[in-house]
Amino acid sequence: MARSLSTRGRFVLAYLVLGATAGAVLSGFVVLAKRPGPTPPPPWSNWKPSTASIGDTAQAIASHIGGAYRLEDGRQLARVVLDAPPPAATRVEAIALANGSALRGLYDPGKTILYTLCGRQRNCALQGQASVGRGDVLRRETLELALYTLKYTPSENVAVFFPPATGEKAANNVFFFNRDDFNRQLKRPLRVTLPRPAPPIPGRIGGRELQTIDELTGGHRYRFGVQTATSGRRVLVLQPAA
Repeated sequence: MARSLSTRGRFVLAYLVLGATAGAVLSGFVVLAKRPGPTPPPPWSNWKPSTASIGDTAQAIASHIGGAYRLEDGRQLARVVLDAPPPAATRVEAIALANGSALRGLYDPGKTILYTLCGRQRNCALQGQASVGRGDVLRRETLELALYTLKYTPSENVAVFFPPATGEKAANNVFFFNRDDFNRQLKRPLRVTLPRPAPPIPGRIGGRELQTIDELTGGHRYRFGVQTATSGRRVLVLQPAA
């Protein structure tokens, strides 16, 4: 009888140990469940478009960015139009980067978003006296348009056409960017690239930010025209600006 009780006691002890182990495991799961998950990365930008289609997203970006850039008196610096000026607004079947007469790159217009910075005067010219400071802010706006577009749409390229320069009857300058130009900038928050929470007015860009603008827009300014290739295709040809 004593031997039988001893065996029963061992079973009871074994059950108690198993119960304690199971309780410890469950407690561990509860602790893990209560632990906060990994901190999500910061958003790329404070504002983001909420539309679904590419065209609507680009239009939302144009309205948001264009409305943020102002002159000292509060007037909007330039409207952002979701289109190209003539003759680039005519249907083209390819975009080519050129060096003299040689073409060194062909891009699909269907994968390119076109914007025009447009003033209130004829042919989108800006009012008032042109200045280096105004040009710097327009380049910052161009850069911000490109970054937002490449971040929030699947487009591969962005072209931003500038207003006509003083004395010119029509626009002939464009900044052209490919997604690969901004590999680092699209992976980190926008404020790392452009720290100011609001765009500066002309003449008020800090030296460090101006250096960033110079680095990211330098070499991307072109003169443009439309040509008919030997194949019969209409090509928007971009020649490096002097």
